[in-house]
Amino acid sequence: MPAESMDFLAGLNPQQREAVTFTGGPLLVLAGAGSGKTRVITHRIVYLIAEMGVRPDHILAVTFTNKAAEEMCQRVLAMLPEGRSGNPRLSTFHSLCNRLLRRHAARLGYTSDFSIYDSDDQSKVMKGCLQEMSIPESILLPRKACSIVSRAKNSSRRNEFATRAFRDHRDADLYRRVLALYDQKLRASNAMDFDDLLLNALELLEEHDEVRLRHQEQTRHLLIDEYQDTNRLQYLLVKQLTQPPYDLCAVGDEDQSIYRFRGAHLGNILEFEKDFPNVRVMKLEQNYRSTQRILEAASSVVRNNRERKEKTLWTRNDPGDLVRCLASNSGIDEAEAVGKVILALKRDGLDDTFAVLYRTNFQSRYFEEVFKRNAIPYTILGGLSFYARAEIKDLIAYLRLLRNPGDSMALDRIINVPARGIGETTMDRLRTHAAEQGLSLWESVEAFARDPELSNRACCPLAGFVHLVQQLRMEMPSSPLAAFLESMAERIGYVKMLEEENSPESLSRLGNIEELVRAAHEWEGQGLSVSDFLDQASLASDSDNYDSKSHVTLMTLHSAKGLEFDVVFLVGMEEGLFPHGQSLQNHADIEEERRLCYVGMTRARRRLYLSWARFRRTFDPFALGENLPSRFLSEIPATVLETIENGYSSRESSAWSSPFQAEVPQKERKPYAGKSYDSVDSMKEFLRRRGGGAPARSGSRAAALPPPPTDPGGPNDFPPGTRVQHPQFGEGVILQALKEGDETKLNIHFSNFGRKKLIQRYSNLVKI
Repeated sequence: MPAESMDFLAGLNPQQREAVTFTGGPLLVLAGAGSGKTRVITHRIVYLIAEMGVRPDHILAVTFTNKAAEEMCQRVLAMLPEGRSGNPRLSTFHSLCNRLLRRHAARLGYTSDFSIYDSDDQSKVMKGCLQEMSIPESILLPRKACSIVSRAKNSSRRNEFATRAFRDHRDADLYRRVLALYDQKLRASNAMDFDDLLLNALELLEEHDEVRLRHQEQTRHLLIDEYQDTNRLQYLLVKQLTQPPYDLCAVGDEDQSIYRFRGAHLGNILEFEKDFPNVRVMKLEQNYRSTQRILEAASSVVRNNRERKEKTLWTRNDPGDLVRCLASNSGIDEAEAVGKVILALKRDGLDDTFAVLYRTNFQSRYFEEVFKRNAIPYTILGGLSFYARAEIKDLIAYLRLLRNPGDSMALDRIINVPARGIGETTMDRLRTHAAEQGLSLWESVEAFARDPELSNRACCPLAGFVHLVQQLRMEMPSSPLAAFLESMAERIGYVKMLEEENSPESLSRLGNIEELVRAAHEWEGQGLSVSDFLDQASLASDSDNYDSKSHVTLMTLHSAKGLEFDVVFLVGMEEGLFPHGQSLQNHADIEEERRLCYVGMTRARRRLYLSWARFRRTFDPFALGENLPSRFLSEIPATVLETIENGYSSRESSAWSSPFQAEVPQKERKPYAGKSYDSVDSMKEFLRRRGGGAPARSGSRAAALPPPPTDPGGPNDFPPGTRVQHPQFGEGVILQALKEGDETKLNIHFSNFGRKKLIQRYSNLVKI
């Protein structure tokens, strides 16, 4: 190998170098957390171009977020020699499929100007489908139906829906009918949802040989990042984009597979050797991110999973601080404890980045309140993104309608925004007319605008709206996008509407419109079209909004994937919250929760804090059961863990203490003295004023309890982990069984009611 090649590879460790230079067939790189997988992918692309003479456009690298693809592209271009012709293709799966479908949409019965429906659009379409089928929301909620349909699309080819989708489900026929009508509505609007991008691209490649062969010829080298997160459709797409002998490099880590709820199939990476013959498997096990103790704690947790390939992560980094467990009384106490740690570290002059990671979004509220009160600047990732703001969605909907007149969701959104006097009664007539005549909603609007039988009150606003849209549609192709956007916002009356409102919120919304115009200017500078701009807005994700310069970031654990921080707080580590209550009855779900915990822990570079609260407000105002520490805490070796009690001593009952508490040093911290509606004292006072307990509810089962059995039974009758059925609360799982005198008290997590404490003799439980 030439000397300059050796210089290029000098910064890689032996395993990374081997993965970069291997070209003997399909390659699976098992890259542990923080082991430099992005470095391997970018160097491999540069190696193929600079050393192997591969044409850049013959290389396709696919990852899962726009941000990751953009960063990867910047790294590659910075390393490539000048004077080359063309660039490698770096993309997400959805962007790749979108570009493919834009070129060949007519083969599937769409036009190239099809719209991409986001989750809000999908929910509105689904709501209309359920109403048309006379299915009340008490039977099936629109968002639940969307989730069910999405899982079906991500697990089946379109021609398999009749047999594979919803297989073995008791409502399979109902779901198939809902899916059929939903797809019919989307096709009538010349629209696709996110799942359709994958599904239709796969159909295109499988059923049109000339398209598949052309793309296989162009894709001589395929690299897939985060392979553990691929679903069945993405796996089938990979098979269609390559051909034997496969020059496929898949990089991933089964221990970081956390999107099973979105259809990700762990078997794709675990069974890679079966799917691609003569594969070479390499492991990246040196961690460059975390301290030794953080790494040891995280590895000890994930090692309890069975569905994994064995890896032994190691690091040359310093041992670092002990992992600290903050044990608090309540949710607000937990937030106060985290805030104190952040303030203390900032007082020490550390310019660290901080992340507070939680299992579900509702947990952020206490931290926001505490951070505001203590003047701790923070940002929330996973909140309302820029392209999800109402004013941005409204203007984007106008552009969508101008590009695709069949887009009924865009038309429905903006036909009376700003208000034009087109009410819901008129809209109902328009929808009914469109359905009866087999027209699109826009065609129905045009017909009504010309109808002399309509009253002027209904006709004039429709005619004015149609004239405005037709004028804008004629002007758009010849106008610069930014100037057109700015002019359109004025002409449709949107700017005037916000200026007349003259509130702080309306001024902020005007600022957002100005930012959209600036984004359009940047888009024009890259020589891209209106269609490209709309696709960018449709395919944007929450993770694209992450700002690495933000000092404190609040986000869910799922959003934290791929990021890293100096200090990480993994909060709410309680049984039923993390691991989530809905996972407790399924071994595969528990393993997914454990992988999620591993991902959260390995985001930390220097310090890691794990926290849990003994009491936390639930939807049941009378639920005062004490939380159990997460099982994941007990899987961490005591040699790397320090527990800090915040607000109560480790005294009270060893049965409620985590198994590790007696083995590690204890430090008493002064409890938070403020008032909180969910603090333990507040809840106890709430009940004391009502006579010391929850009031009896009229008509409740409490008045008709059966007489106590002669033998009340013991904890062994319902050991932890037992699945049970309750006549009122439904299915649940036993978290803990405690013998107290003659009684056995059961701590149970019910899927639909959360955590309950029942006396065994009165519980009427049946084992499942």
